[in-house]
Amino acid sequence: MNETTQLWLRLGALGLFAVIVQVAAVSQFTVFGVTADITPLVLASAGLLTGAVAGSMLGFGMGLFVDMA
Repeated sequence: MNETTQLWLRLGALGLFAVIVQVAAVSQFTVFGVTADITPLVLASAGLLTGAVAGSMLGFGMGLFVDMA
């Protein structure tokens, strides 16, 4: 398996894990009537580390998963 394939698999696993944590745990807590959202933090860090294309594709996928959950 080459490095590009490993990168996409790792980003997919990271995105899936972040969405599961977001839906199952983080969205249950409210601070001053507002729920927390870890999706932008994960996307910003992934985008800075891997580049604009990978970050935007991960953002589209995670947004789709969060909206469907």
